[in-house]
Amino acid sequence: MPTTTILIAHRDLGFVFWIGQRLDRAGYRAFPANSSASAESVVSQFHLEIDLLILDASIPGIRSFAKRLRLSQGHLKTIVVVDEGDGPGSGLPKADAVMRKPGFLDDASEIEWLETIERVFAQDSAQNARAGTP
Repeated sequence: MPTTTILIAHRDLGFVFWIGQRLDRAGYRAFPANSSASAESVVSQFHLEIDLLILDASIPGIRSFAKRLRLSQGHLKTIVVVDEGDGPGSGLPKADAVMRKPGFLDDASEIEWLETIERVFAQDSAQNARAGTP
């Protein structure tokens, strides 16, 4: 079974590396980026097929990057990270989930994030099962 690849694009590198380490331990391949330019560079440099994009919608240019990535990689799932105080309109259209950036980078936050990621991928599996596709 191929490894699931996740790109994390967020301004807060502490959060990016925290979630990246947790994802790596859980068996995912996680790649960090702190701008739309660095996200594009990671995808093109490593010729990545991204399964999940975790992103900070306030990064300049990230919305257009996400849109282009979704067009070229139709299976792409997205989780939008919102900071405390961000309104509900802060997310992207077609986001599969919206998560608050954890106030504390602890075990409870790790569990919540991993459960949300599993739920996002399970939604796709359930939709394929209903449609009769593998």
